[in-house]
Amino acid sequence: MKYFFLFAAIFLGTMELRAQKDLRAIDGASANTMVDIQKINDPAKEWCYSPKSTTVIGVPFMPQPIQVTYDGAIVTKDAELCFFYGEDYKPFMGRQKTFYEGWIPLVQFDFTDKGLKYETEMFSSEIVGAGAANTIQYVQVKVTNTSDRAMKAIVSAATRYAGIDHRISSHKGPVGADVLFESKNNAWWRDGKLIYAYPDKVVLQSIPGEVYKGSFKAGSLNLDASAAAGMATSEKLLRPGQTVEFVYWMPAYPLDKVKDSALVKNFYQSSFKKQRTSTIAYWKALIGKGGSLYVPEKRVRDSYKASLVHLILATRNQKTKRQGSGLPYDDLFLIDYVDMRRLYDVAGLPEFVAPNVQWLKDLQTKDGYLQDPVLTHGEDIMASHGQALVSMANHVIYTRDTAYARSVYPNIQKAVQWMLDKHTKDLYGLMPPSLPYDAEMIKGYYTSHNLYCLLALRDAIRVARILEEKADVEKWLKFHEGYKENILTAIDVSTRYTGGYVPTGLYHFITGEKARKGFAEYRTDQDWENNLLVYPTEVLKPSDKRVIATVDTIRKKKYREGIMTYRNGMHLHQYETVNQAHQYLILNDQRQTLLDMYHILLHNGSTHEGFENMVEPWANMDPWPIPAPHAWAAAKTGLLLRNMLLLEYGGEAGIRDNERNLYLFSVLSPSWVRTGEHVGVTNALTEMGKINADMKFTEQGATVSIKSNFHTPPGSIKIAIPYFVELKQVKTNAKIYKEKNGYMVFSPDVTEINISWIYKPDTQKDNFQQILLSYRRENNLDWTDKENPVIIKGSNGFLAEDEKRIPAAPLSFSLVKQAFLQEYQRRFDQYIKAGKQPVIIMPQPAK
Repeated sequence: MKYFFLFAAIFLGTMELRAQKDLRAIDGASANTMVDIQKINDPAKEWCYSPKSTTVIGVPFMPQPIQVTYDGAIVTKDAELCFFYGEDYKPFMGRQKTFYEGWIPLVQFDFTDKGLKYETEMFSSEIVGAGAANTIQYVQVKVTNTSDRAMKAIVSAATRYAGIDHRISSHKGPVGADVLFESKNNAWWRDGKLIYAYPDKVVLQSIPGEVYKGSFKAGSLNLDASAAAGMATSEKLLRPGQTVEFVYWMPAYPLDKVKDSALVKNFYQSSFKKQRTSTIAYWKALIGKGGSLYVPEKRVRDSYKASLVHLILATRNQKTKRQGSGLPYDDLFLIDYVDMRRLYDVAGLPEFVAPNVQWLKDLQTKDGYLQDPVLTHGEDIMASHGQALVSMANHVIYTRDTAYARSVYPNIQKAVQWMLDKHTKDLYGLMPPSLPYDAEMIKGYYTSHNLYCLLALRDAIRVARILEEKADVEKWLKFHEGYKENILTAIDVSTRYTGGYVPTGLYHFITGEKARKGFAEYRTDQDWENNLLVYPTEVLKPSDKRVIATVDTIRKKKYREGIMTYRNGMHLHQYETVNQAHQYLILNDQRQTLLDMYHILLHNGSTHEGFENMVEPWANMDPWPIPAPHAWAAAKTGLLLRNMLLLEYGGEAGIRDNERNLYLFSVLSPSWVRTGEHVGVTNALTEMGKINADMKFTEQGATVSIKSNFHTPPGSIKIAIPYFVELKQVKTNAKIYKEKNGYMVFSPDVTEINISWIYKPDTQKDNFQQILLSYRRENNLDWTDKENPVIIKGSNGFLAEDEKRIPAAPLSFSLVKQAFLQEYQRRFDQYIKAGKQPVIIMPQPAK
C-alpha cells in the first residue's frame, strides 16, 4: 500500500483537460530530454535526483577532490579505477549510492544479478608519510551467493586514462602511444607510477579479453582515453549463502616507484579494516564535537551532517590551506564563503575557519577594499566586499576569540573606512555601482551589495564593542544611521512601481546587451540576493509588506519543480532556494519554509550532495557540466536546517543587544510531532553561548527542557507555535512568559516548559494535492528563440479524479517526493506520447 498512490493518476480526464485554455506551460511533450524515472530509481533505496549522480570521498585539506561517479568508479585528475562483474565484464552501477550511516563519507552501493549480491564500499584515508597530500582510496567488493546453488563470483577491476561520461579527469585527449603499462607486486603501473593495487590470485588482462603477457604500450593496443586497461579479475566459487571479499586500493596521485619508494611501502602495509575503523571514528568525533541537531526524519537529519561533510571535503591544501567550493568550482569565492564560514562557526568547527583568515587579509587592497577576484574574473569592480567583511567580523561574535579579533581588527577598520568613503562620495550614499560579472548580472547599484555591506557594518560595530573600541563604535554607529536611511530610501524609490517587489538593482539599472555586450536579456537581471531582506541582513522588518511582495513575486515568476531557477527560468538553481526559505522562516510562514526545505532536499543526490544549476526544469535532471557536490549548496542547506531549530535574530542584526533574541524550534514538520518523538539541539553554539534544548512530544502537546550557558543572555527565548496546532495552555518556570505574534516568548532564565495544544482540523488536508497544483501553476519558457525566450503563463492547475481522492497526509520528505514523482510521470507520459525517447542511463562499458 505504501506506493499504491504513487502513479495512480497518470492519465487526466478528458473533460478536465478541455477545461484548461492553455496547458503548454506544463506539457511534458515540450521537454528536450526526459528520463524514465521508474526505471532508474529503486524506491527501496535512498532517493537520488540526478540520473548520473556524482559525489566525493576524501579527507580534509586534500590537494584535489576524489570523485565517485554514477557508475561507481573512483576518478582523480590523473586516473580512474573502475569495476566490472561476470564473464562478460558487465560494468558496476552505483547510481543510488549512499554514505555510511547516511552521512559518513564511506560510499556504499549494492546490486543483485543472477543470484549474486554485490556490495561495494569505498573511502579515503591518510597513510603515514603521505597524510592528506596523497590519500589512499580503498574499495571493498563483497559478493554473496543468495541463490540455492553454487555460483561463481567474478569481479574485475581496471583503470582508465580518462573516462568520458561525467568524469572530472584532466586527461581529455588520447592516451599517448608510448604510455607504458605493466603489472608488478599486485599492482598496475603506468609509466613507472602505481595506479592501483589488486588482491592476490587474480587473472591479469591488458584489456578485456587480452591475456596480459608482459608490459605493453598504449599504442600497441590502440587504447583511447576511455578504454579499460590493466584489468585484474578475481574468481571464487561460492556455496549458497557464502561470501567473498575483494579489496583494492588507489593513491590519490600515482606513486613513482623510485621517488616514492618509501610511500609505496607504507601504502602496501596499510590495512583496509584498520583504516576503515579509524575513518569512521574520525568523522564521528569531528562532526559530533561541535554539537548536534536531532529531528525524527532521517533524510533531514542525515542531510545536516552530510552538508558539513561535503563542506569539509571541499577544503584544499595547495601550498597553503583554504576552503574551496567543491567539485564544480575548486576555488574559493568570497560570495560563497560567507555562508561556509557561518556554518562552520555554528557547528563548532572554527579550525576550518582559521586557515582562511590570512587568505582574506591578502585579498584586501591598500585602500581597504576586499576583492573577490575569482568571482569578478580579475576585474577590479564592486562585488563581495560586504560578504568578506561579514566573514571576517562575525567569526568573533561566535567564538569570542579576542586574540583573533585583535589580529583582524586593523583589516576591519580599513574595510569599514572604505565603505564610509564610498558612502560619503556617492550621489545616493550607497556602495559603488558595478557591472554584470555574475549572479544578478546587472549594471548599476546592486541591492545585494548594499544589504550585505550594511550587515557587515553591524558586525564590525559588534566587534568594536567586544574590543571596547569606543571611538570606532561611536563613529560607525553614526555612519550606520546615515547609510541605513540611504538604503531604505533607495528601496522606497525602487519599489514604487513594482508592487513592493525589491528588484536586483536600486534606482535605475541596466540589463541585457546595454549592460554587457553579448548578453541577451534572459542572461541578466537574475533574482539572487536581493531577497535577503529580513535574514541575515535585517534591513526590513518582517512586518514590512515589501518582504512578502518580494518573495511572492520571485515564487510566482521563478519557481520550477518547487525550487528557484536561474537565467529567468531556464535552469533550476537548487541552493538559491535557501535564500527564499530563510525569509519564510523569519516571516513565521512555517509551511512554506518546510515546502522549500523538502524541495531543496528532493533535488539532492543520495549522498545528500547539492548542485548549482544547468538543470532544465522537468527534463533530464542532470546538472552536468557543473556536477555536484557544490560546497556552497552544502553550506546553505546546513544553515537552513540548523536555523529551523536554533536561530539568533533581532536588534538590527545584533547592534541592539537587548533586542537580540534566540529562537528555538521555529519550524516543526507535522510528520515529526508524534507522541514519544522529540527534536533537539545538543551542546549547540550560538552568539550568546551554548545551549541544550529538547522538545518531547506527548499526547497532549510537548515538554521542553533547556539548559544554557550564556555569556550574553538573549533578550528572550522564542518558540514558534506550530502552524498546525492551537495552544491550550503553557506552564513554565520562566520569570516572564507571554504569547505574541505566533510565538511563545520566555525570559532567558527558562529551563522548563510544558505545552498543551490541540490539532487544528484539516491542517493536513490536501497537502499532496496542493503540491501538485503548485507544479501545475508554474510558468514556463518557450526557448525557440534563445535570445528572446517567451514566457508561457501557467494555468490555474488541475487535479485528476484519482488525485483528488488521495488521502490527507502530513508534510514530509516522502510526501513531497511522491507528489514530484506523480507530476514527473504525467509529463513523461506526454513526452513519450509525442514520439520522443527517454535518455538511457547506462554505466560506461569495459570496451
